[in-house]
Amino acid sequence: MLHVGVGRRNAQNVGNSSSGQFPTVVDTNTGTDAAAASTSATVSLPANIVAGDLLLMFGGMASSITNFAATGWTILTASGTASRIATAFRIADGLEGATIAVTWTTGSSARFVTWRIPVATWNGVTPPEAAVPVTSTSTTPDCPTLSPSWGAGNTFWIAAMGSGTEATTITA
Repeated sequence: MLHVGVGRRNAQNVGNSSSGQFPTVVDTNTGTDAAAASTSATVSLPANIVAGDLLLMFGGMASSITNFAATGWTILTASGTASRIATAFRIADGLEGATIAVTWTTGSSARFVTWRIPVATWNGVTPPEAAVPVTSTSTTPDCPTLSPSWGAGNTFWIAAMGSGTEATTITA
């Protein structure tokens, strides 16, 4: 389980008197799969990317992640033998193509999705923060605690989970 926070855009961040907008996911990709024993994938990016947008990538692996990398992206989480979820972000420069290459060293099947949060709805300065992922065999997993540096009140919370098997049934 993983917990990610994205700060809200407000008057302090944009220098005007508006109350600000809350971060909004406006575009996603349909998902990118990597076959069993893969060590790389070409991940589709959302449409309509412009400079300043916040791009988020989430990857779920069937086995432990080792040396996860995506050139030009900042890795939020992905390490150790217990982690089966990778997250990364990028503040768009407007020159992104339609895909991003990601790599890892432990062969595994995987699934990746990417989101676009427009520059107008996130604070545009403070990068997202993530809690250290937790590993559980529970059918009622819970996210780890996250206390973002900007405070919890203006935060768009994202909870994510990866499973190493299709047979997992989550009940809560």
